[in-house]
Amino acid sequence: MGIIQYLKDYYYQLPLLVQVVWLLIFFFILYILILISYIGFIRGALRSKNKERIVYKRFFEDLLFKYIVASSAEERDIILVKFNRQISKKFRRKVLVSSLFGVMMQVSGEKEESVKKIYSESGLEQLAIKDLKIANKWNVIAGALVELMRFKIDSDEAKNYAKRYINHEREEVRRKAHLYLISLFGFKGLFFLDELTEGLSEWIQIQLLENLRKFDDREMEGLHSWLQSKNDTVVLFALKLARIYKRSEVKDDLFELLSHENVNIRTYTIIVLVSLLGSEAKERIRPKFNALALEEKICFLELLEKEATPEDILLAKENLQNENLELSFLAQKIIAINNSLTMESLNDLQSRQLSSVALKSKK
Repeated sequence: MGIIQYLKDYYYQLPLLVQVVWLLIFFFILYILILISYIGFIRGALRSKNKERIVYKRFFEDLLFKYIVASSAEERDIILVKFNRQISKKFRRKVLVSSLFGVMMQVSGEKEESVKKIYSESGLEQLAIKDLKIANKWNVIAGALVELMRFKIDSDEAKNYAKRYINHEREEVRRKAHLYLISLFGFKGLFFLDELTEGLSEWIQIQLLENLRKFDDREMEGLHSWLQSKNDTVVLFALKLARIYKRSEVKDDLFELLSHENVNIRTYTIIVLVSLLGSEAKERIRPKFNALALEEKICFLELLEKEATPEDILLAKENLQNENLELSFLAQKIIAINNSLTMESLNDLQSRQLSSVALKSKK
């Protein structure tokens, strides 16, 4: 007590500024000690959790192996009961799901079906669907969608609950819902485009197209309605589908999109039309060239570079002196690349056009 009293008296005899500095040093040291203790506690808890995870992972993998090699239905039922007892604990459920998926990625055929059966009959499938049904946290919903997608659960119940989230406020949840529907139902899963009010980002469009490659595009229905959607991102995605899968039967819808209010849609429509219909599309677009927006003009001239017709060369010549430098450069490039079209053929084309105009004026 004497030492504490001495230190106290000494502290109060110090100038005010020095007292404040010592007080700050004391609190800083106290904060550091608390922080070190907290970090030590967290590290200890993580080590403990990791040990527990390893123990349960081995336990579940051992049960899974026994289930796969079990010779009778009774043995399998006993093992399923053991799995079922573990999933009430959230941590153990996560470890079990992770273990099942890890094994499922390494097997195929009957063994893969056995893993799926464990997932369904152990109650994990219903827990994931329950999360879709009642969960409010976006990360829980996204996790349930990923889980059902990984284990290829294509039941009507799972599909109907997944549909709820196609327009969720969080992009991550929407993305998982879209991927679930595509991964499990292919082109038939694109029905969500009819009800989509939120935007489809470029990243999700790439993922959807990548997943669709595994399915037969003959199952695709609804392209006509998607091209007429009020959601611009749906229209752009539908245009990509039309181009990739060469759906020239929707050409009437595509030509209508040339007058769409969104210039990005009009520009990409030009690309799709020329890709699908070639000269037919160019014949329809070329006469309206001067009425096109700058982005559309640039896009159209870029498409003429490789296989320009005499009519395309004339259009390029008309734009050689264009005040827009990019259009002028593209026009020069078209003429330079397609120099096999001689001046004689161009002059012949011009004379035929002039003769046609003269005949019409006489009539």
